[in-house]
Amino acid sequence: MKRREFLKEYNINEEHEEWFLSNRALTLDLKVMGWKLKDYKPIYELHKSFNELDIICTNPNFYKDGDVIANSRKSEIMASGIIKIIYEGVEYTDINVLLEQKGVEALKELNNIEWNETMDWIIVDKKTGNLMGQFDNWDECPQRKEVE
Repeated sequence: MKRREFLKEYNINEEHEEWFLSNRALTLDLKVMGWKLKDYKPIYELHKSFNELDIICTNPNFYKDGDVIANSRKSEIMASGIIKIIYEGVEYTDINVLLEQKGVEALKELNNIEWNETMDWIIVDKKTGNLMGQFDNWDECPQRKEVE
């Protein structure tokens, strides 16, 4: 299964497409912006049925607080915050627990999840830990030179 087939099979609409990018596309995008892909979450970590997919979850809600997805020599892009979502009347504070309990079929219901609190990507200075930037969509990821 390729990325397009995955998006179609799991009813991932345009709003959520950027949450699941190919490894190559994300690596190239980050490189152009001055960043290097680091500790990313491949989609096959969500479920073994995705083993053949070379797709990376790019939404910070799929990560733990403090997980680093990309870096440069001076700074890091990391997930920050907490998540509170409601799915079928149940509150979850970890999307991975939702997927463990409901299965990957819950991905087909992204539009039906009530996102009460979500995480962001933050950019922090490696030495001082100072906040240098914040975003939640990859379209908003700043060029490294803009924040360093």
